[in-house]
Amino acid sequence: MPASEDLGETLLPFLTMWQQVVPLRVFERLGKGIRETPRDALIGLSETKKNLGRAFGFRKLFDSLGAIAGPLLATFIAVFFFNNVYTEQTYRTIFLVAIVPAVIAVIVLLFLKEMPSPTTVPRIAFNHIFGNRNVRNFIFVMSFLYLGNFSMMFFLLRANDYLPLFAVPIAYIAYNAAYTAFSLPVGIMADKIGAKKTVLVAMLLFLSVLVGFTFFPSMMAVFLLFIMLGFFTATAKTVPQVFLVEHMKNNNYASAIGSYKGLTGLASLPANLIAGFLWTIPLFGAPATFIFSMAIACLAIVFLVLFVRDESPY
Repeated sequence: MPASEDLGETLLPFLTMWQQVVPLRVFERLGKGIRETPRDALIGLSETKKNLGRAFGFRKLFDSLGAIAGPLLATFIAVFFFNNVYTEQTYRTIFLVAIVPAVIAVIVLLFLKEMPSPTTVPRIAFNHIFGNRNVRNFIFVMSFLYLGNFSMMFFLLRANDYLPLFAVPIAYIAYNAAYTAFSLPVGIMADKIGAKKTVLVAMLLFLSVLVGFTFFPSMMAVFLLFIMLGFFTATAKTVPQVFLVEHMKNNNYASAIGSYKGLTGLASLPANLIAGFLWTIPLFGAPATFIFSMAIACLAIVFLVLFVRDESPY
């Protein structure tokens, strides 16, 4: 089923109507969702616990580099191999070229040997997840945090109030560069000081970013805030998996990571609706959106400190 993401990309050049594109994009996103959890579980099974942060950080680093290299390669092909980059044939050719790495990835995956599990994993493992108080509390705290972790578009809209239009994409590039650059260091940091402490540092930085965008926005501050936001995102995409693998027994890593991704994903849906609603209130506007997120972040920090233990019991 994870190959559905690659299949979706493969069929894109042959579509001619938006009614064909919509279900295919849903199918492709479904494949992405199914792919990520077993991939992270494989990393957890394959790496020693003292190097989990490095392993997950390494994976996220190259994932981000690939996301940067893809558009650059597409731009290179369009500019140097086509007289007119805006034709339909140009875009179809670029999508066809994108099939090549997707097919190679699937072929390599076929030769990947899965690590044998040292214990028998129960058919239904959710009782092992939510019966583990530390794991359960961590998942709920992070899901609560995601209620205030709204879309990047709100940060860009806020930045647009203080930056000239041409500088907004540059700020976004700075964010992505920081996100990519910090992916491996935050993983190493989790190995050194612990996953909980690393997440706590990231939460405090996220809170600082929200305070900055609310009360102290300026041209120079916005770029620094986007870099700090990149650190938070790198941590949020890397370190929670480290915590879950460290604290799960019976190698139920996929069940724990899948539960985490599912609940945080569900929390993100109302987060954007609430942020958009608060943004449109005439009396308060944009600051209300960020103040709401600040309140959520403050509570999440308190909950993390009080209800999540740092040491692995297994």
